[in-house]
Amino acid sequence: MSLPDRHYHMPVGPSIEMSSQDQLSHSVEAARQATADKIQSFLQANGIRYVIALIGDSATEGPIAERNRTIITDFFDGLMAPEQYAIQTGGTQGGVPEIGTLLAKERSLPTIGVYPGAVRKYALEDSADLVIETPDILYGRTSFGSETPTFVNLLDGAVVLGGSYGTRVEVSTILRTNKSRQDALRSSPADATLPRPIYLAPINGTGRVAEELVGMPLYEDVGDCFPTPRGRITSGLGAAAFINQKLPPIR
Repeated sequence: MSLPDRHYHMPVGPSIEMSSQDQLSHSVEAARQATADKIQSFLQANGIRYVIALIGDSATEGPIAERNRTIITDFFDGLMAPEQYAIQTGGTQGGVPEIGTLLAKERSLPTIGVYPGAVRKYALEDSADLVIETPDILYGRTSFGSETPTFVNLLDGAVVLGGSYGTRVEVSTILRTNKSRQDALRSSPADATLPRPIYLAPINGTGRVAEELVGMPLYEDVGDCFPTPRGRITSGLGAAAFINQKLPPIR
């Protein structure tokens, strides 16, 4: 597979000391468009129809890591037409991002890593096919980054394996995005151009955030983004069956 230039640092806009708010807005929009163009070029060049995220635990060694390797391997093996998928992770060393990226590479699945500049030294720049580094927040600094909106807006689906605070932020952003999409679909149900929900496959039995999703009450309509019943997925093959159903291959 021939891949385009993979290392892409999202352009950073001018500092807040600029005198013109219009200049700042223009720079931010230019950076956003440059990122979108780079992503679309990558997807089109590789015939990718869907982007699926693997999110969750930070363990790279031990029983949790081995369990997650098995789940991710089975998920890849269960996908119909896997050549139509790109696998996205947080793009950094350790845990699900590293395990998922390396297992995807073994199967020649295109990989995307999205991470903030704050964790650049941990980035899997030599492993992921497309790397997107997002700029730091506009005010103050953070040790963990602020890549979540970019990460989420690329997705068609996500598999959740355990997970802690970072996973919770990503899942919450997915659900808020789904609520917004569902509101739009409700207003214009015949509009086929509107984006569909980001489908979530929490692996029941992997603990923490994945199991929170299984039991969490939903106070707002987020569409049909979960399996029914919500806790029925307990394996990688189950997650693949759900994704195959919701995102059928395009022949």
